[in-house]
Amino acid sequence: MHINYRTCLLLILAILFKSPGIMGFQAGLSSEKEMINFMVGGTWVSENPNNTGEPEDYSSFFMKFENWHDQNSILGSIYGIKNNSDTTGLMEVWNFVDPTMDGIRLIQRTAWSEFSEGTINLYQGKHLDIRFKSTTADGQVYYTKDIHYKESQDKLRAETFHRRSENEEWQKAGESVWIRKR
Repeated sequence: MHINYRTCLLLILAILFKSPGIMGFQAGLSSEKEMINFMVGGTWVSENPNNTGEPEDYSSFFMKFENWHDQNSILGSIYGIKNNSDTTGLMEVWNFVDPTMDGIRLIQRTAWSEFSEGTINLYQGKHLDIRFKSTTADGQVYYTKDIHYKESQDKLRAETFHRRSENEEWQKAGESVWIRKR
């Protein structure tokens, strides 16, 4: 395979899990409930910029979110569509308003047994700042920062950064664009 699955999946996670707050940039967020519910409705689609055209590569990704329990919590699933048209479940995400903090908690689990936990916050009303710590199946840890920009009600742009330890500088890993199909 020529695709770096970890980077693509992290981009997806960052976008999916962090983008609920994007609503607040232009529409004026009045509550965390509005942030968390932005991603609910429709299917979000993103083309894979690293697609080499090989049958097992992912040509695109899609995600869907729904309310869970109440409007303070959402569940989401992210999928990859391979060039041979197979669809693969990649990740499950749970975002919820956490009354013990000022923000939204992010928890995600991948098909390859990786677990991530972090937060989603609105940064100075300009973008969403999503940060999480991931632990791989073999116990390795790395950190991700996603910055999500709302370009329109149905379009998000995300920039993803990684680092191996809390003391390292952030390294840009990529960008992606997500379009909501209703």
